[in-house]
Amino acid sequence: MRPAKEKARTAERPNDRLNERPNDHQNDRPGHGPSAQPRGELASRTLAMPTDTNPMGHVFGGWIMSLMDCAGKMTATQHAGGRVVTVAVSNIAFLQPVEVGDTVCCYTDLIRLGRSSITLGVEVWVLRQGRGERIKVTDAEFTFVAVAEDGRKRKLPAARRAVGGTEGGAKGDKGTRAVAESSA
Repeated sequence: MRPAKEKARTAERPNDRLNERPNDHQNDRPGHGPSAQPRGELASRTLAMPTDTNPMGHVFGGWIMSLMDCAGKMTATQHAGGRVVTVAVSNIAFLQPVEVGDTVCCYTDLIRLGRSSITLGVEVWVLRQGRGERIKVTDAEFTFVAVAEDGRKRKLPAARRAVGGTEGGAKGDKGTRAVAESSA
C-alpha cells in the first residue's frame, strides 16, 4: 500500500491497542511519564541471557511470549483452583526490545472470568541491567480454560465466578477488573 493511503487508513481507525482494555491510559506507554506503573500483580521475574537473543542481539519475542504464558498460567491456576490450559493470545504488542542483562518482570491482571475461562492482561516490564526506571516492553491478553485431570473443560468454582461477576463469560462482558481489585 502506498504511504499516503496507509496514513489515511491509520487516521480513520487508529490501531492503539493499548486503549482496547478497560481502564487503560495513554500514560501506560513506555516513555510517557515517570508515573507509569505495571498493572496487576508480579507473577514472574527473570534475567534475559545471551542464549535468549536473535541475530540482532535482542531477546526473541517468542521467549518473551513464553514467559508471559507461564506467568499467566500461574495466576490463572489460582483463579481456577486447579489446572488450566492456554486457549488464546490476543492483542500482543512488542513495544520495546528486551536486551541481555535486563530484569524481565511479568505482571498479570484479571480482565474477565467466564464459566470455564479466565482472561488476563499480561504486561512485561524490564529494568535495564537490573536497575533504573521500569519500562513497559510487551503486553497482551491471554485466555485460559480450566480443565479436569482428564483434560476436559470444567467449570470454575462458583465462589470464584461470583467474585468476577461475569458468570456467563460472554464476549461482550465489560470485564471484572474493578470488581477484582475491590475484592482483593
